[in-house]
Amino acid sequence: MKKQISFSTIGNKYLHQMRDKINNSEDKVDLGNHFSYTVTQFLNEVFDNDEVDIASDAVIFDPNSQNYYTINEDLKKIKIFKETWENSDLPNVIKKFADSTYHRYIHLNKHAEKTQKKIRN
Repeated sequence: MKKQISFSTIGNKYLHQMRDKINNSEDKVDLGNHFSYTVTQFLNEVFDNDEVDIASDAVIFDPNSQNYYTINEDLKKIKIFKETWENSDLPNVIKKFADSTYHRYIHLNKHAEKTQKKIRN
């Protein structure tokens, strides 16, 4: 049995940054952009930028997906990413990012009229 690797400490640092950004998001596009940007930064730190090149669209917010995000198939094919994904808490950390983004997404859907009012002013 392989040892489980934890990225929660690094993830928490980025989660706080992302929550600040998504709480100030004015629309759903902003939410998706902030999610992708934060996850990209997080993964680049996890993989030290040398081992895996994480593109800005490698992980995107998808409110219709089961976990509220999708991962680019090319990224899933990279051996070190796949091994890390299977032997760490990486899926759980990214799920926390996606959950926070999804909650804000729901809030924006409920209060779309406020968002439109802000944009018009």
